[in-house]
Amino acid sequence: MPARVRRAPSCSRSVDRDVQNVVNVNLSGVFYCMQEAFRMMKDQSPRRRIINNGSISAHAPRPNSAPYTSTKHAVTGLTKSGSLDGAK
Repeated sequence: MPARVRRAPSCSRSVDRDVQNVVNVNLSGVFYCMQEAFRMMKDQSPRRRIINNGSISAHAPRPNSAPYTSTKHAVTGLTKSGSLDGAK
């Protein structure tokens, strides 16, 4: 079952622990899964792929979703950067 995060409030009403929880699940979780996938796949042939599932919020944010939306933007960047790291 995937990790779930209750919606963090807007920037003006966010509490540090709520924002950190969103970052931990939506960004750090993806990072550590990618890191482990790279370790597992580095000696495999043929080449494998990692597919990260982001959110439409990375392209079309909604009101009162700044913490969530920012992590989804970050997942997009992480995926692009990770694909360059994994290509070596």
